[in-house]
Amino acid sequence: MVISSCPVCRISGGMAHITHRYPRTHRVNEAARLLNMSERNIYNLRLKKLHPSKRLTLITTHSLNRYLTEPLADHITLDHKPTLREACQLLHCTRSHIYALETQGRLSLDRTNPKLIRVDPTPLITLLGGPVPHPTLHSHTLN
Repeated sequence: MVISSCPVCRISGGMAHITHRYPRTHRVNEAARLLNMSERNIYNLRLKKLHPSKRLTLITTHSLNRYLTEPLADHITLDHKPTLREACQLLHCTRSHIYALETQGRLSLDRTNPKLIRVDPTPLITLLGGPVPHPTLHSHTLN
């Protein structure tokens, strides 16, 4: 059995098949559309806001589910290191922003193949607000 050094990895099946759970996030305008309110009201709610950079504000789906009648999936599971395109989709940003995060030392890129750049999962999950909370510990319903 392979023991993973990554604190956010899940080992499935007892072998080297490792899956990573990435928190799902939304931009403020997407959250406003989902909750049918203005962006200003979204900022006033006590939602968990992430700031991967100065100009980017993301809201976790986990905190958004408290206000939705039908909860959304709060994580995305990948069984491989995310590609550059997948990292852009997870962070809601451009490729140049990913490269800028690498030069700042906040992300590390794996360039073993010149045509396929992969992103190290641990710093990416840290930028997304940490590992996904366990569903039994946090309720999704608002009473």
